[in-house]
Amino acid sequence: LEGQNEYSSATLILARQALEKKEMELKENVIAQMASRNNSFALEAVGIATDKGWLYDGSLEGVKFRNANLMRADFQSANFAGADFLSAKLTGANLRGASLYGAILVLANFEEADLLNANITGAFLLRAKVAGANLAEANLTGANLQQADFAGTILWKANLEGADLAGANITGANLGGANLKGVVYDDKTRWPDGFDPKSAGAINMGELSEEEMDVWQKKYRPAQQ
Repeated sequence: LEGQNEYSSATLILARQALEKKEMELKENVIAQMASRNNSFALEAVGIATDKGWLYDGSLEGVKFRNANLMRADFQSANFAGADFLSAKLTGANLRGASLYGAILVLANFEEADLLNANITGAFLLRAKVAGANLAEANLTGANLQQADFAGTILWKANLEGADLAGANITGANLGGANLKGVVYDDKTRWPDGFDPKSAGAINMGELSEEEMDVWQKKYRPAQQ
């Protein structure tokens, strides 16, 4: 009887390991499918990842989704910290409350996306397309927004402290209640008509000395020192 119990326990362990391996393989395949350039194929994978809880448990942290077509995807409350969305299409996507902390969003398209209350702290949005998106109450502290297109975006009560807006287009944006303390910009930055960035706490980087720029870097870009 004791030998039968040991055999049963060993069988259960092997079965459990097989199931875990199968689940891991499924996760890897689904995440790879999410990075597809075929929108319907990618969205099918998003649905599976949502049902499995992989959008929220850290499974997607640091994952590469370069050139992925994730238009209209539902990523509410998803965790994409450190993920790479270089040149990805997220037009019209639901990213409410999502974490894009430190994510690479260079050349990504977020036009008309909903990023209400999203955490975009320290993310890289160089030349990203964000026109018409909802970034109300979003956290963009220390984000690199150089040459990004924010035309017509909703930035109501958004936190942009220490963000870099050099060359960015923010014409027509709603900046009501937004925190622009420590934001740097240059002469190519385009602001909404009548908006005075200096009175809002933003700094023209062309007017900073090397010492002052070094102080700003140490405060808002400590990891780059």
